[in-house]
Amino acid sequence: MSFLSPLWILLLPVGYLVILLHKRHPRRREEIVPSILLWQRVSRVLAEDAGWRRLAANLLLILQLLTLAALMLALMQPVFTSLGKALRHDIVILDTSLSMAAADVPGVPHRLAAVVQKLTTTLAGRRPHLVTVIEAGPLPEVLYNGPGDLSRLAGVLNGVEVKHGAPDWEGAALLAHSLATSQTTGLLLATDGSFPADELQPFAEMFPHLPLTPVVAAGEGENAAITAFSARQAGSSLSECDVFVRVVNHGKSPAEIPLVVAGKNGVIERLHLKLEPGEVAQHVFPYEFATEEVLEARLEWSDALPHDNVAYLTAYPPEPTRVLLIGAGNYYLEQGLRIFPQVRLERRLLYPEGTSYPLVIFDRLPVPENFTGTALQIVAGSGLETVSRPQVVRYDRVHPVTRFIDWSEIAIARAFRLPPYPGAKVLVESEAGPLMQLIENEQATILQLAFRLEDSDWPLKVAFPIFLSHLLQWVHPPGWAYVREAVAAGEAVALPGALKNEKGQWTVETPQGQKVGIPAAAASFRAAYSGLYYILSGAGRWPFAVNAGSDREADLHSRLVLPTSQTGEAVQGAAPPRRPLWPWLVAAAFILLLAEGWLYINKGRRPNLRPTLIRLGR
Repeated sequence: MSFLSPLWILLLPVGYLVILLHKRHPRRREEIVPSILLWQRVSRVLAEDAGWRRLAANLLLILQLLTLAALMLALMQPVFTSLGKALRHDIVILDTSLSMAAADVPGVPHRLAAVVQKLTTTLAGRRPHLVTVIEAGPLPEVLYNGPGDLSRLAGVLNGVEVKHGAPDWEGAALLAHSLATSQTTGLLLATDGSFPADELQPFAEMFPHLPLTPVVAAGEGENAAITAFSARQAGSSLSECDVFVRVVNHGKSPAEIPLVVAGKNGVIERLHLKLEPGEVAQHVFPYEFATEEVLEARLEWSDALPHDNVAYLTAYPPEPTRVLLIGAGNYYLEQGLRIFPQVRLERRLLYPEGTSYPLVIFDRLPVPENFTGTALQIVAGSGLETVSRPQVVRYDRVHPVTRFIDWSEIAIARAFRLPPYPGAKVLVESEAGPLMQLIENEQATILQLAFRLEDSDWPLKVAFPIFLSHLLQWVHPPGWAYVREAVAAGEAVALPGALKNEKGQWTVETPQGQKVGIPAAAASFRAAYSGLYYILSGAGRWPFAVNAGSDREADLHSRLVLPTSQTGEAVQGAAPPRRPLWPWLVAAAFILLLAEGWLYINKGRRPNLRPTLIRLGR
């Protein structure tokens, strides 16, 4: 036991003061009583209770001293340090990336199952009191955070599935750091080790005194993969493209790997690639895509990881993008939009009601209250407050309209203070307020710009046509490109605003046939599994592909190297639990005060407990 405030022991001399006050006898005043017989009975009662009064006086002194001692000890804040075993908290980082799906470990379906078996055995030997399990896949998340019950942990671990992308180690390290406590004594990494050594450095930076304990299960790592499948326009038509395929052999022996590329009308290319261990083969062929065609590249080859033996390309014929410009005219906008051949620009002074355009631009004009659709509004007016030379302080790096643009490099001479709108999403913000904000409701989607183009150098920078291309692709994806590049698992897929359903949301159909609703505030979708996905809308199905193959995940060989911590200090164990005792002392002092009060009231006569017992019996 120890004390947090031991200086309160200086109150000990107060006990002597209590003893001195207790020994001080009160001075009694003498009175003449005319009758002696009146006091004879009183004298007998006093003689009978003399012993009780002496005991009561001593008990009062003892209770007062005990009460003072209890209060003094409570002020010293005593804590009891348990000498038993301290609580142990283990954090488990479970790798669920693509390589964990490799079926090269005997007796189990894949590497993840083998790692789960070894992890369960390890936790049974460590017997932690608390366990946190974090999934380190393309989208890290906390799977379990609770007591170290092996049966519950087994149920959670056996239900984990392999994802088809690279692990986000930094995101997993951030989650682990946010859940770590002073009782965290173990950081376990359950993986196959098939990734570069420097990827685990975030754990060394966030846990300098807590090294990783590896739990590794891996096989031979024989694998061939399609690591790239793309197309680019090569002819006068958007559908005439050069298709590029890259295949790598990560096996230990030479192999002849059949590659088949098929389209809407059957097989397009069939090759037999002879590859040495570690060799890469690249193949380019011309092809003219048909309407709404999906190209599939497949390796007719059996290896440990079948998910990266197939890749997709989606072709969706572009449609003309009709853009309506409302206003007297805007030179920069008109010249910028004419760069894109699929844009059909129309200009009017007033908005014609009852018409439908993928994009309507209101140049320094208000948006009608009954407007439906998607609009870009350049806000300007005599009734708005102006701001001179606003500086960009924050912008959205993820939204499809503002990404890939450094908005801080744009110089603005004058901007207008946008009126506040409930629920508006600020995409570009200055110290004086929003410079670009997005207003979305069930009726319309309005992108507001707080400055005129001629009041900035934006139209003279490359960022302006990039913004226009992003805007056109966002509002009308069918008019943007013929062949759409596939994304990797875990990457964000921008969801076009024109493909929302009647509820203002998106509906995405997964390769397994499930339909997932995406709220309007998300604006993007992250897929954890490879395959063909479709965005469902009233106009049809808009496909996009998620491919599993990559140069990083194709190499299944275990090459785990644990990171070195930033300091060479030893790992600090969890401090033994300490329990404060002052609440018990305060409660004891209160009980002693009650006893002292009762004793003071009854100090002159012997207490009679018989009536009390009779009442309790009744």
